Amino acid sequence: MLDEIGVLTSYHWVSASTVGSGLVARLAEDGIVLLPAVLAALWFLPRRGTAERRQILVACGVSLAVSLVLVGVLSLLFDRARPFVALGIPPVGEILQDVTISGIFRKIGGPPGCGYGFIVRDQGPGPRDGVNQAGRYYVLEVDDKGEVGIWRRDGDRWVDLLPWQRADAVHTGNATNDVTVRASGERLSLSVNGTEVAARNDKNLTVGNVGIFVGGDGNQVALEQLTVKTP
Repeated sequence: MLDEIGVLTSYHWVSASTVGSGLVARLAEDGIVLLPAVLAALWFLPRRGTAERRQILVACGVSLAVSLVLVGVLSLLFDRARPFVALGIPPVGEILQDVTISGIFRKIGGPPGCGYGFIVRDQGPGPRDGVNQAGRYYVLEVDDKGEVGIWRRDGDRWVDLLPWQRADAVHTGNATNDVTVRASGERLSLSVNGTEVAARNDKNLTVGNVGIFVGGDGNQVALEQLTVKTP
């Protein structure tokens, strides 16, 4: 039976950055609005023959078609941007039921709005490699504004078990937070810096693997002294 899984130090990664697809839409709209004016100016350029003007118009039409294709591709990519990272812990090979996972988190970069914490009872589908976000699992999270929350991931959507709420035990900004998550029976609990700050009962998921969670556009978080224990 697994009793404890080592200690990892200086475990560090960067969460995915997102860029709003609204920027792409704005560029596309501006381009479509300006195109008729550009074409009109080219058509009425002085000292241009009809054949030459037609060649210019054909070139502009081809450029427009290519631009629209690129805008579509970019929009698709931005719509798929990942605002969070869900990462399985490699040493855990067993399917865990009751488990305690803890670690020391510290935000080291990025704009306000960074969240971090742990995943428990992850039932896949894998791999939980930082890219794949879909699945069934719980997330217990702390953010840099001094708030905490608990969620259940169900496929590609979130189910609120405890929406963001203020917790005085959380150190804000780039300060260090010692985070502990426990899953025992139906009870899920989150402790920060030695104080229990959130707890909920949920019976949907009873077993699964564990992992690390980081959310927020372009944020960087360091994790040290990661431990996973079972009763």
